[in-house]
Amino acid sequence: MLNASEGTYQLVVVDQKNCSDSITFVISEPDSISLTFDVNPLSCIDKIDGSASVLAEGGSGDYTYLWSNGIDQDLNTDLNSAWYSVIVTDILGCTVQDSVFVPKGLGTCIIPVNTFSPNGDNYNDTWVIDNLDLYTDMSLKIYNKWGNLIYEQNGDYIPWDGTYEGNQLPSEVYYYKIDLNTPDRESVTGNIIIVR
Repeated sequence: MLNASEGTYQLVVVDQKNCSDSITFVISEPDSISLTFDVNPLSCIDKIDGSASVLAEGGSGDYTYLWSNGIDQDLNTDLNSAWYSVIVTDILGCTVQDSVFVPKGLGTCIIPVNTFSPNGDNYNDTWVIDNLDLYTDMSLKIYNKWGNLIYEQNGDYIPWDGTYEGNQLPSEVYYYKIDLNTPDRESVTGNIIIVR
């Protein structure tokens, strides 16, 4: 058995009649495993939807993956803003470890639409505020043009259907204030138009 390190070798074979033959061969080691990352930050400051994928090159291929949060694929999704490490192992058991940071999104998660049409056509019948369900302690208040409170909701978000005490409200402009009740998050205010 040949036990040799990387390099060029010549093997000579001689038989009983002193005839010989030779072959030259190269023993090479594969390149070491290298990792590159592709990262998508959180889409907004409080949403947990970041992702990171790792591309392995070198080694002997047929890689397996193990991320610090237990994911065993090259793509890791639904991530918070944090550092994540990954161990990549090739078919011969060679490993490499590296880490990647998933950044926060910088924008607010709450950008309410300013119009909805609760007319019973099953399209745009409620005022849906994307991502408001992220804030389970939120407070939503809606006022009419005279400043009277016509709708209030606290805690788990339910889209408003444009009614007050069971009656449909007329087409006009209303005003809202959303307190997210989360540290370092400002209230969201604006107007909402009902179109019938």
